[in-house]
Amino acid sequence: MKKTKMNMLILGIVFLFADLALAKNPVGTDPLKCVFNKRGLYRQVPTCFYSCDDGSELTDCYNTNIVYFCVNENEAYEKKPQRCKTKEEVAADKERRKKEREVRDAERKKQKEEALRAEEKKEQQRLDDIASRSETITDSRDGHAYKVVKIGDQVWMAENLNYADSANYPSLRGRSWCYNDDKEKCAKYGRLYTWSVAMDSAGKFSKNGKGCDSEKKCSSKRPVRGICPSGWHLPESLEWKKLYETVGKSWDALMQKDERLGREDKFGFSAQKSGYYGYDGFEMVFDELGSLGYFWSASDDSAETAIGVVVGTNLENNFLYKGKTNGYSIRCVKD
Repeated sequence: MKKTKMNMLILGIVFLFADLALAKNPVGTDPLKCVFNKRGLYRQVPTCFYSCDDGSELTDCYNTNIVYFCVNENEAYEKKPQRCKTKEEVAADKERRKKEREVRDAERKKQKEEALRAEEKKEQQRLDDIASRSETITDSRDGHAYKVVKIGDQVWMAENLNYADSANYPSLRGRSWCYNDDKEKCAKYGRLYTWSVAMDSAGKFSKNGKGCDSEKKCSSKRPVRGICPSGWHLPESLEWKKLYETVGKSWDALMQKDERLGREDKFGFSAQKSGYYGYDGFEMVFDELGSLGYFWSASDDSAETAIGVVVGTNLENNFLYKGKTNGYSIRCVKD
């Protein structure tokens, strides 16, 4: 017991002299070895350390006054000691940091929303530059009005042609149809025409498509007005291709608005899935209304087939070679 008390006394004297030596000597000049005093040091630096009274790590501290601390056994340095914060101070700091984080998050969210609005505005401006959909035209032959849209440097009908004056144009008889012979379908989807009628092979309205029928390869002069109103013509396959490229090579971009599918009709072309009239291997039938839409071009491939465009799906190639006797929709493009 006496020996233990003596050791403790000696150790206390050593600590006392060490503290005095550190207080009197400038930083790093103490010739004596630095004695560890764990009561005043808060982290390993590298051989001295400190912890709070409850043994927890000291993570939130602030300065008080200047004292000397051990660096290693031979050096000391001057540093402001730390004391542990109260629970109330720690809680207040956490709340402060939480509010600062909320402010930062709100600012980031605001910046993202502003950037998104700017991008949407930029995109809308781009679309407005490409597409203008405020005009209509009237077919002088029957007084029918059609919406039109400017996409790039082309002006297209934004509705399917619905010219049906067979009294004035007898070639229409038996070569154009309403889907399922339902007049209401014509009002909604326009008419379906054979390629020879689309080209005006009878030469009723112009001479450029005269003689272009299902019996021979056509070598007409371009553009071909066909059955389109005056000042408009049946688009060639290259004009369809140009339209496709202008809207970003997406046939979906040309489709009519469909909220159920999230389709917006950004360019106002409003292509419809108007189906077709054609041979199914056994007989002529109406088919694919609401599934696909088919449109004629003024380009043919042979005496029997012409180039059509199918919309409502993105195939590897939406340009199809189809029988000229099929009934497809027509979109006219301005001269």
